[in-house]
Amino acid sequence: MDCVSQAVAAVIPSIIGPVLKNIAYPFKVADNVKALDDPILKLSAAQTDVKAKVENAERQGLTQADLVGNWLRQVEAVKGEVDDIKRRYQERSRCFGSQSFNCWSNFSISKDAAKKLMVVQKLCEDGRFEDVAIQLRPEVPELLVGSEVVVPQEEANFQEILRKLLSACLLEEVGSEYVKMHDVIRDMALWIARGEDKENDKWVVLDGLDQMRHKNIRWSDVERASLISYELMVPMNGKELPLNPYEYDELISDGSDEWEGVPLIPCDATRLQFVRVRSGYPFTATIDALVQNVSIFPDLAFLELRNCDLYSFPQGISQLVKLEHLNLENNHIKSVPDELKHVRNLRFLSLGYNSISLFPKGVLPELKELMVLDLYNINRGSSEDGEEQYWTWLINELRCLSKLRCLSINLQQPAHFRNLLELSNLPVRTLFLHYKNETNILEIPSSFVGKVQDNLYKLELKVRSVRKLLFGSNYQSRLGNLEFLSILMDELEMIEWPWNVAPEDLLPMLHYLFFECWRILDVTWTLYLPSLRTLKLFRCVHIVQLFEPVGGCGSGAIKPTFPSLIRLELELLPEMEIICNESITFPSLEEITIHKCPKLKKLPFQSRGKLKTIKIESECWEQLEWGDNDLKQDLQGLVRDLWRRR
Repeated sequence: MDCVSQAVAAVIPSIIGPVLKNIAYPFKVADNVKALDDPILKLSAAQTDVKAKVENAERQGLTQADLVGNWLRQVEAVKGEVDDIKRRYQERSRCFGSQSFNCWSNFSISKDAAKKLMVVQKLCEDGRFEDVAIQLRPEVPELLVGSEVVVPQEEANFQEILRKLLSACLLEEVGSEYVKMHDVIRDMALWIARGEDKENDKWVVLDGLDQMRHKNIRWSDVERASLISYELMVPMNGKELPLNPYEYDELISDGSDEWEGVPLIPCDATRLQFVRVRSGYPFTATIDALVQNVSIFPDLAFLELRNCDLYSFPQGISQLVKLEHLNLENNHIKSVPDELKHVRNLRFLSLGYNSISLFPKGVLPELKELMVLDLYNINRGSSEDGEEQYWTWLINELRCLSKLRCLSINLQQPAHFRNLLELSNLPVRTLFLHYKNETNILEIPSSFVGKVQDNLYKLELKVRSVRKLLFGSNYQSRLGNLEFLSILMDELEMIEWPWNVAPEDLLPMLHYLFFECWRILDVTWTLYLPSLRTLKLFRCVHIVQLFEPVGGCGSGAIKPTFPSLIRLELELLPEMEIICNESITFPSLEEITIHKCPKLKKLPFQSRGKLKTIKIESECWEQLEWGDNDLKQDLQGLVRDLWRRR
């Protein structure tokens, strides 16, 4: 009997607990639904913050990280589910009053609310991102392969790289059946896949995402190493020791030899071909050693030291005759050494976001293999030459780069732009043109279009003082491959198009268009762009009506507007009262975002169409005027409130 009593005593709590919990659900329905209020507000606030960071990053040429995109989609879905729970609760209250005798309804709503509360709280925790975006640049993905694993066959390796690039948004979907890769990214992927001694290739990726422990790494065999995390476990002097910001200082102080205390990349790793370090701390000692004498790795072909607090170029760079990829972005480097010209196999050179004032003469003509050149934020400083002479010879040296595909450069004067356009060969894919000095008119001549029509994929124009953007005259060519266009011009009032070419003919493949133009009055010229999928307007403070009415009469007299537009985002348009009249349609639109547009009176829809999401502040939604109340009810279920911090 004692055994039976003990068994019963052990079983009863496991049965009674869940039963009591379920019995309590109907009586806690009001509390459980109300408990969602504060967490969902916090989640909405976090969502708004993350979106703002993503927007800011995208304006700087970055692209949203996959992890962030997945989180945002989950948040949208959960907010919709919470809205549904509250709707069910409100309907139940209207039907039965605050004390409903419909126990099953109470039970279902209460249980769903309790479960959803845990989901909301977890999403709040998961939404604390350090980085929300990645560089849209040719990069090599990390493959988490141990040092004793032989690199797979070339084809399998290449397919894995393609998958990684797609997941990192470095491939672009074209339709539903295939994707398109930037040619520079493709070339870098081929470089990774083509190892000469495939049977001996060794990769080491020190990545703390899953707390991998790399034991007995034979550094003498390692060819590729990537250090991208703060919490690692690495071997040192026969022991496995943790690497973190608090213990690393003790590790690097062990031993008198410069390299002896650096367990990450020791000096016997002479076969290294690939080194990537992102975010210098806590890899300070490793970075210092690399900078002091990088020549001890004569086979190095890929070197990335990004955001590592560097103040100078790696010494001995001229001896890296096999180096193809050099990325020193986001540091404090002040000068470029002349010896860089000896690295003649260099194909990718990124020096953006540094403190470099001058690029030395005679270096670029020697780097004839360059495909990607980032000189963003390299400005004219003190020089023996005058300013005009400096820019003249710098642009002239670009003539030697016949393989150049991607160029990012700051220009000081309109004359510098004209000089750049006079280059006989300008086969660039991505071009960022940022003016520092004032100019009222910026002309994009037809000669420029003729030179880049088969190549240019992405163009960003940033000139704060320009009032008129002029697309030349008598165009005979088209920007047939341009898919991304960003126009950031505070004073821009108008865009003038050539008399013989309509915007939709000049830009037939434009997919993404971004405006930050304070004085622009409308963007009616975008109506017929055949491939436009995303249109974003930010801080266009003088717009009252976004699109002017289109002319014509009778059925078929007017061309369909926005045939491909999927996403329309309007932010900080404080004077906008109307988007457009009924003559303009959005047959493909799925998502519209309206943020901080307090005077908007009406949405431009006569029916729901393909619309899936309306993101708008609740105050703005409530003040909208409706000629058809049924349409308002139909669209109400698509609304996602943009929570605004007070």
